[in-house]
Amino acid sequence: MIEMKQFAKVFMTLAVTMAVGALSAQKYDLKYTLKQGDKWVSKQVVEQNINQQVMGMANDMKVSMDATTSMVVESVADGNYHMTMTYDAMVMKIESPFMNMSYDSSQPADAQNPMAAAMGAVVGQTYRFVMTNKGKVLSVTGFDDLMSKLVTAAGGNESAAKQVAEGLKQQFSDEAIKSSIEMSSAMFPAQEVAIGETWTVETGIAMTVSMTNVSTMTLKEVKDGKWIVEGVSKLTSSKDKPIEVSGMTQHVDMNGTTTFYSEISATTGWVVASKADMSIDGTVTMEGGQLPAAMEIPMKIKGTVSSSVL
Repeated sequence: MIEMKQFAKVFMTLAVTMAVGALSAQKYDLKYTLKQGDKWVSKQVVEQNINQQVMGMANDMKVSMDATTSMVVESVADGNYHMTMTYDAMVMKIESPFMNMSYDSSQPADAQNPMAAAMGAVVGQTYRFVMTNKGKVLSVTGFDDLMSKLVTAAGGNESAAKQVAEGLKQQFSDEAIKSSIEMSSAMFPAQEVAIGETWTVETGIAMTVSMTNVSTMTLKEVKDGKWIVEGVSKLTSSKDKPIEVSGMTQHVDMNGTTTFYSEISATTGWVVASKADMSIDGTVTMEGGQLPAAMEIPMKIKGTVSSSVL
């Protein structure tokens, strides 16, 4: 009888150990599983503090943006998702010692507000894009339509519209939107992973500054029908790709890190909530235009980006 009890205990211990081992070794195929007609409305909040020295003087800025976007799966073809993204609402504010500007799409347009013409054209703008089930964005279109809206808003004055478009291009061009979408969508590994396993994804950022983003991600846990992914991204600017702004050439030498946390629906692969903390520093060298000589601007940027499905 005693031997039977001992055998039972050993058997139970072995069974529990095998069950735990099988659970921890379970593999998950992290990917999008979407269907035609799927729609998400999301809110994204960006807060940035920019510390910079211009000709030895501090010129600190605080930038905040609160945007609501809707994404719709229009069709599924060849294993890829053909989707739209529309800016439904936006609130933006810039504060600095030399200027303060703000825009709120829920308020009546103000002709005296320099941000109104630009951001007013963005709200309601729809971009079309094609995305793989691993979140790689293959193409984006929409900026040409935005340009047409700007020309109309400027009373047909293409020159005035182009000036406004130049300011929007760094954030809302097709290439910039592609980068923006991929920063949150292209995060899945090529292979199945178990809890605790790590993978790396590299993406390019073609927005205000051209940068390379290498992210190391880990599947931390699976709970309540969600994949919990955490990671760290290393950001490196492309020194050999200067940018042209207002007739001046800017050479950007900046590096930084971003730590992030994401909750992803295990049913659809859609990110339902996320938060990222960013820290970047380096220098921006400006030359040309009316500058008699090259000017170097030390800069530090700290900020957070959070998003949630409404």
